[in-house]
Amino acid sequence: MFQLARAHLTFSWVSIALIYACGQKSVITQRSGEPGKYCCGPDDATVAFLSRDKSFADGGVRTAIANKDIKPNTMAVSPVDDAILVAGSISDSSGRVFVFPPVESSQRRDMVVARYKADGTADAAFGGSSTGMAEIKVRVGNTDVDSRAYQVATLPDGGVVVAGSYGNASMVGNSAGDYAGMVVARLAADGRAVSTFGSGGMTTIPCAGGGAYPAGVIISGNKILVGGTCNDSSGAPRIVLQSIDANSGVAANPVVAATGTGAYAMLAVPGKIYVAGYKFSPTAGSSGSQPALKTPAILRFNEDGTLDSAFGSGGLVTKSFGNGDGLVTALSQSLDGRVAAVVSSSV
Repeated sequence: MFQLARAHLTFSWVSIALIYACGQKSVITQRSGEPGKYCCGPDDATVAFLSRDKSFADGGVRTAIANKDIKPNTMAVSPVDDAILVAGSISDSSGRVFVFPPVESSQRRDMVVARYKADGTADAAFGGSSTGMAEIKVRVGNTDVDSRAYQVATLPDGGVVVAGSYGNASMVGNSAGDYAGMVVARLAADGRAVSTFGSGGMTTIPCAGGGAYPAGVIISGNKILVGGTCNDSSGAPRIVLQSIDANSGVAANPVVAATGTGAYAMLAVPGKIYVAGYKFSPTAGSSGSQPALKTPAILRFNEDGTLDSAFGSGGLVTKSFGNGDGLVTALSQSLDGRVAAVVSSSV
């Protein structure tokens, strides 16, 4: 169960206010260009500091199906009809139980997308189950595996693209770092899989050393671009930018960044694509058990997916803040065209 709320916009820092109002584990999104219009989080999420829009759903809040273990991770708003899409994971309906490793739920989880109309009512026609939800099962070989949706984007025709992480056939992951690869699924406007896309409506992107996490998904013409993290065969994280044909689901060879980089955010601006997160410091933590420090890092790509060599050093910019860990958690473009980064730092 989770809650979806809509609030009135009263001041410019509404996005930050919503983060506090809705709880640390909540996600926020925008509607019709208005920042922070919607808030989505666990069942205890409330808009405490802002005035609820009581014309939305039930007095400003929509509570999802109570008997479903649904965990939201991200949201998007359709440009076609202002419908709200919430993506995350749901306990597997087949009840298949895993004993090891210990996880928050003994059941395998599947990716899920819920669709709500602009007034907050569930779109019962979406997904074909009358609940307004589309459950997406990921298979490796002949086995359904654990999967979580972390990113969602909308297509001009009302279709949906979902990016997530999947595990291998013998485990259920505790976190994104446990996952064997990334998966991209395409749904039609009614929530049904587009069978001509990839294999049964999805394309998998294996990571040699696991650690799969999609930080963003962007629709660029006839391409689906996924920026994220994949560990290489040595187990070291690397930022990757994966291009996928939006019609066939065929994935091109990914652009792979330097060893020791990881992604948390992605942003598209005219002609450029930014993927940001961290880069491990090459000097810190080199002795004893002390881990290497993370330095905030931003990569810039050209529209064709190649690294922009004119940006920083070979397409990479890093910025240290004292001697503590730091990473970029969000990117945004200001009205004057500049790109702003939100940095989390231990100092």
